[in-house]
Formats: sequence, C-alpha cells, structure tokens
Amino acid sequence: MKNFAYGSSDNTSDFANNKLRYIRDLELNEQQIKLLEFEPDNDGNARAVAFLYGDFIRYTDQQSWIIWNGKYWETNRHAVKHLVIDTLRKRKTVAALANDDRLLKKCSADASNINAVMSLLESYVATEITEFDKEIDFLPVPNGLINLQTGELLPHNPDKGFTFVANVEYDPNADYREWEQFLLSSVGGVKILKMWCGYMLTGHTREEKMLYIYGPTRSGKGTFTETLHSLLPDPIAQEKSINTFVAKNDENTNNFDLASLKPALMVFASESARYQSLNAAKVKVMTGGNQLVAAYKGKDEFRFKPKFKICLTSNFEVDADVDDDAIWGRLIAVEFPNSHLDKEDISLKERLRTYEAKQGVLRWAVEGAIEWYKQGRLIVPECLKKNVQERRKELDTISQWIEDCAIIDGEGQAASGDVIRSYGHWCEENAVEPKKGKHFSQAIKKRYPQVELRPKMPGTQTRGYVGLRLVSTNRSSTNSF
Repeated sequence: MKNFAYGSSDNTSDFANNKLRYIRDLELNEQQIKLLEFEPDNDGNARAVAFLYGDFIRYTDQQSWIIWNGKYWETNRHAVKHLVIDTLRKRKTVAALANDDRLLKKCSADASNINAVMSLLESYVATEITEFDKEIDFLPVPNGLINLQTGELLPHNPDKGFTFVANVEYDPNADYREWEQFLLSSVGGVKILKMWCGYMLTGHTREEKMLYIYGPTRSGKGTFTETLHSLLPDPIAQEKSINTFVAKNDENTNNFDLASLKPALMVFASESARYQSLNAAKVKVMTGGNQLVAAYKGKDEFRFKPKFKICLTSNFEVDADVDDDAIWGRLIAVEFPNSHLDKEDISLKERLRTYEAKQGVLRWAVEGAIEWYKQGRLIVPECLKKNVQERRKELDTISQWIEDCAIIDGEGQAASGDVIRSYGHWCEENAVEPKKGKHFSQAIKKRYPQVELRPKMPGTQTRGYVGLRLVSTNRSSTNSF
C-alpha cells in the first residue's frame, strides 16, 4: 500500500492532491474523509470531536461538561470522555485505511492524549451557563415537553436548553381525584392553590408573591408541600432552611444561601418556632424578579435572574414588620385549619407518592398553569386578602398601645421617656416584641402624622411628643402634660 505520511513529498501541493485522489480511490464515506482532513495533532482530534458530536456537547463557564442525552442537557464529564475516545478510534481506523502513519501515532486513546483533546475541545463547544434553562413557558418531562400555556406535549428539543426533566411522565388523563379531595378536606377551596402550583411550574416571577401556609400540627401542610416537591428533581425543587427568610439572617451578606437557587422553580421552607419574623428586605429581593447577586463559599460572586417561587409553611400565622407595605403586599396566606392529630390517614402520604398519583398531581398543576396564563395573573380571593390585613393589624403594637394607653390630642404632649416606658410595659404585659429607637418614632409618625417628636416640648426643656397624651392605666405609671 502506498504510504502518504506527512512530509513524504517536497511539493506540498502535489502531495495534498495525490492524497485526496488516493482517499477517493479508497471509497471512504464523507465522515471518514472529513476525519482525515483534520490535522494529525491533538487540536485536529479536538476539531474532529466537535465535528462528530459538537451539536450534543457543551463546556460551560462553570467548568463543567454537559451532554445532550436525548431528553435534557446532563452534566456528565465521563460521557464526553467516551466520545473523545470514540473519535480517536474512528480517526485511527481511517488513518490505517489511508496508511497515514503520522495520524496513527496521534490517535492513541491514552490518558494524556484524552486529557489534552478535552482541554482543547473546551473552546470549540464553549457556552455560558446562562444559555440553559431560559425557556419559561415549558416544562420538560420524561416523555416530552409540556407547553404550559396549552397543555400540549411536544417532542424533546436540545435547542430549548433544559438541564432537567420532571420526575414523572405527563399524562393529560391522569386521575387526581384523591389529591383534590385531600385539599378540599384540608382547606375547602382549592382554586387559588391550583393556580399557584401551576404558576410555580413556569419560569415567570411577575406576580411578586410568596405563598405562606399555616395551621396546626397534622393539618396537611407537609403532605401538600412534600407532594409538590416530589414532582421535580433537586435542585429544580429545593428545601431551604427557614433562616434564609427570617430577620435574624441579616449577617449573611454574601448570599451564600441563595447561590444554589439559580436553577430552581420551587423553593420550600418550614418553621415551627413562634415569633420568627420574616426578613422583609430578603423576601422583597427574592420575589421581585430582579437579578440576584450570590456566591458559593470561596468562589466569586455571580448574578442570576430567579425563576423560583417560594412556599413557606408554619404552625403559626405570619410574623413580619407591620410597617413594611411591600412584604404584606407579597403574601398569599392560606390556612390549613384542621388538625388530624391521632386520627390522620397514615397511608395518605404514601398513596400520594405513587407514580400514578404524582402523574395526577402534575396534570392538576398543569391545568392550574393553563388557567394562570388564561387569566393573566393569580386571582386571590378577597377573603385571603382580608385575612392578611387582619393579621397585619394584630401585629400592630403601636396602634394597639395607643388605643390602650394614649390619646391622639392636638393639645397633648408627653415626655419621650414616659412614652417609651408606657409602650415597653404594654409590650411586656402582652408578650410582644417592642419596636425600638428610631423605628418606634417612625412608626408613630407613619400612623399619626400630626404627632411630632420635638427636642423640647412647648413650655418645657424636655424632649417629647406633641399631639399625643398618655392616659393613666393599670399597666404603667406615666406622667401626662
């Protein structure tokens, strides 16, 4: 067999033409011919991998290899390594057919060769991680893509960029009667929950809402959230510590706890301690739809636009700053009022975790998504809005203290020390956390603009409130002016 090793001719052009004629005489297919055309070095090998498999592999700026597995883009360095080995073997086969000794020497599938090819391949299939999971109106499932606007099931498509599929196949005829009966017995109406769960499946965040579920032990809260969580894999559905959302977590300025939420659609958290106040600033940021800044410990900060929706559960009604209008406007609070302690259906959770039951719940949620798109927004019942406002009033310690211990009186005035003592005694007797410092004076001003805190009250050298008069009560000992 004639040897066409590189450099065997002084006339490169003649050599190339002779080699092409020789390859054609071998009757190789187009793929084999192309594999011979790449340079006989590791860069040529990397280009050959990109030629054969470039549509199905990606290297991300997060230093990870991702491969299309027929349903979704999967992080799998091992699979990419196998494709490199396969390419080297294919090149070695055609090199032997073409008697190309130089190429034969460069196609060895040893570790150093494989690693060198993978390193060079990175630049040929590089993409940013933000290019994945951008579609917000579809949900990937094992048997296709659900168009959440219509419920139509479409074929899988690598161009959609999904890096996950749901845990169950979509069956538009699946039975969800037991699931719906569970919700009816737990909360009565289910329409808002159905729309909310459908909204959670989407990548939209325009509602800027958070679901807060509360009620006594064994009232169905956990069954509800755990069943929803089981529909999607981690990290698309995540359970987070309640500390991510409560006020005492202010010291986490690097947002380490938010970094893992980048791919999430559903975020769940639960708490059982009374008086855990929601961190208003954190909730506003996480539900606002704007880009978040986060970091993994020891890593650089990065930005991402969240797609997740938050569902908190508690044994107690919501606790938040009554003076923060934004957080109260974001809350959808749903009570699970009926405790089934010592009489619960102990097999219900198990039944709802069967594959068929989860298919029913997925169908139910998809129907909720279709309704959400149709309505254009969540339709929150007036009774739930009223309950939130009533709860806000219950937490308004300033207004309640004024009602019990003071009178708004244009002619009245009270020394600030007396006011603080009166308010502090009232909070102590009512077992509530008092507002302190400037937050106290700002809260009074917000509710009663006519009340002024002055460095010196009229006719005195004493700092105090003008427009407010303390009244004598059994709760406190104060002076009025």
